[in-house]
Amino acid sequence: MSRKIIWFLVLGFMFQSSMFALDLQEKKALIHSIRWLAAFNIKYGRSQSLPGSTKKYRWDCSGTAQFLYKKSINKAIPRTSYDQYLSLKTAGKIKSPPLEKGRVDVVKLKTILKSGDLLFWTNTHDAIPTFRKPPIGHVMIYLGTKKNGIMLMGGSNTWGKGYLNKRSGGGPDIYEFNPNTRMGCAKRENPKNRRSKCLPGYESKFIGFGQP
Repeated sequence: MSRKIIWFLVLGFMFQSSMFALDLQEKKALIHSIRWLAAFNIKYGRSQSLPGSTKKYRWDCSGTAQFLYKKSINKAIPRTSYDQYLSLKTAGKIKSPPLEKGRVDVVKLKTILKSGDLLFWTNTHDAIPTFRKPPIGHVMIYLGTKKNGIMLMGGSNTWGKGYLNKRSGGGPDIYEFNPNTRMGCAKRENPKNRRSKCLPGYESKFIGFGQP
């Protein structure tokens, strides 16, 4: 497979990426699994079983990532976003996003990311345990880019509207990935108001990525 930018069409989306770690069947399986799961219109964080099973899954970000990796690639990853991050860091697989003037250099990032990469953020909510260093609070799965260059990610999210369900409130779906967009806050000026300003130093941050 060429190391140059590769285009492929899967279930209505046109994606591009470089130096794929997943093979074509795994990429197709991942997209199919996300679309299949999104069809159940599950709200973020809800504990719910799927048709044909009595087992309940909690559809938060890390639980959804774990489920998708097992279902589509038959690969087991840890349950929490922090443990997923630590497992990759211990294996030397975590990469930091390239920066330009304090912001993520999106152009360079696109040349490094691979479909299937886990994407990690810190300080995304106020319930992150204090032992987490760094304070990882959110994870998604990178899918690639559309023809117009927009990056996409799959998993369970609460920020932004999904491509398939197009509703607020989040849940398993496909979302636009912008590494410079806020994904929450650890401490706010008014803890009871999610729209209040985030205290300096407690803003969410896209911190790294890696392939299990």
